[in-house]
Amino acid sequence: MTSLAFASATVVSGCASSFESTVCAQVIRSQGEPFARFEALPAHDLGNGRVLTATSRTMKQAAGNLVFADDLILTDCRSGEQLTLTSASRNGGGETLVDQRAAARQILNNGAVGHMAQLRSDAVALGIPAATSTGTQETCGCNALYPELRGTKTEYEGPR
Repeated sequence: MTSLAFASATVVSGCASSFESTVCAQVIRSQGEPFARFEALPAHDLGNGRVLTATSRTMKQAAGNLVFADDLILTDCRSGEQLTLTSASRNGGGETLVDQRAAARQILNNGAVGHMAQLRSDAVALGIPAATSTGTQETCGCNALYPELRGTKTEYEGPR
């Protein structure tokens, strides 16, 4: 798991030199099936009310096989919109399934100002697995860096 977390951290640090980290490092929680483990690294301030978090997760597939994935989650603290890019993944045997760290870095260079739908479209065009969603709960990074942008979202309370 450590090597996956390191790979994610490498992607984050390569995006911009002005990142500011929060205290959200190493939040680990179980999510049940299909996610066996989820590990978040420090959240980074991209400016303009946006926060980036690198995560590593272990998933159990229906056949019982494990897949390890590194995701980058860009959150707009004002709206709660999130863009999740799977920058790398490998199976339990170590075989690489996805390695799009450089392409993800390219997409996230526009993370502070780009529209989520356009950033997602750009990621998909480069072959990066990507998904968008809108949350109603404040994230740790938004709570630490942009608490004034919470609005009507439920306040972040920490790991449980």
